Amino acid sequence: MRKGRRAVLCALAVSALVPLARSEESTVSRSHFSVRAELEGRYDDNITYLSDRDRDRVGDPAFADRYKIEDPGDYVWVPAARLGWSLNLAKRVTTSMQLEAKAYRYSANEIKDYETFEIRLAQDLSAARLFQTRLIVDASETPDYYLRELRVAGTTNYESARFSSREYGVSLEQVLIPKLLDASVHGARTRRSYDAPFRERSGDLTGYGADLDLGPPGRLAGFHLAYERSRYDARGDDGSTPVLEPDISSDRNQLSARAAIRWALGYVTLSGSRELRDYRTDESTDIYHFDREDTRTEYGLGFHQGLPAGLFLEIALSHEENGAHLAPGVPESLANDVTDYSENVLSASVGWRFRSGRSRSGTEGKEEVNP
Repeated sequence: MRKGRRAVLCALAVSALVPLARSEESTVSRSHFSVRAELEGRYDDNITYLSDRDRDRVGDPAFADRYKIEDPGDYVWVPAARLGWSLNLAKRVTTSMQLEAKAYRYSANEIKDYETFEIRLAQDLSAARLFQTRLIVDASETPDYYLRELRVAGTTNYESARFSSREYGVSLEQVLIPKLLDASVHGARTRRSYDAPFRERSGDLTGYGADLDLGPPGRLAGFHLAYERSRYDARGDDGSTPVLEPDISSDRNQLSARAAIRWALGYVTLSGSRELRDYRTDESTDIYHFDREDTRTEYGLGFHQGLPAGLFLEIALSHEENGAHLAPGVPESLANDVTDYSENVLSASVGWRFRSGRSRSGTEGKEEVNP
């Protein structure tokens, strides 16, 4: 009799566990995809980072060879598309990938048009419910970018400075205090290749840094703090030429912070950053870079609001300025290659996104709905 009862209980237990096992198996192997499309319109009052003196010279026939832009400021349209995919290889372990492309189109200055492409891979390294660890690898490319007109070393002629760049990065994210504090460390290298006659500016930007996030997604308020140290190693002077090409190699230290107030479908952010840049050339005759120090500061205000049917609206305002300090004795009027500038950008964008199912995908990025 007891054996019969045990058999019945075992059968009931097995019948109850089988659907649960199937459900868990379905959850583990389920994949998700996401699509995001966005159109941004912005006004940038200083598209080539000119000083106040140089901005006044744009359009003056006496300086026609120095500028190929019609006006220092311009309206810019930025269509963007993002495609994401994720797969749960195991319970609470997600592998994901994201592809993104953007095109920048200037209304009056087509010479500034460019595109960017990015791929991002993320892998959860643990199945921890609370103390998740995630590895992210990304790569991006800008095939062609116009900087501005620069004077060719050893001459009085000005030519267009253009370059292509490719960046690789890796970061490790770790939850330190569940639902309160996250941390990450990262490293990146950007290879920038200038076209002739400015190949001495080509080089590698290598950097590393750390981030702290207080109040992760889901909290009413959040605070982000980041530090990055980087080094740009430029090719510099070509000893085979009779002229001295400038060396723009530099050491850089940047500290940034961002505060956010969130609600159900949106948020507002206030951000700021400060970068100190020390140029490393030992050639005292390179008067525009020897013993030069730059300070760059940036402030921003952002707003994001989710709308029905997957739509969203974003508005942002930013201000950036750079101050360059040359070696003692260098006349200010000779600083043709020194960039003291200020830039203001006002932008508004509308977009649409779609996600299949629910996924803890790392490629969506915490800034997607929570900065």
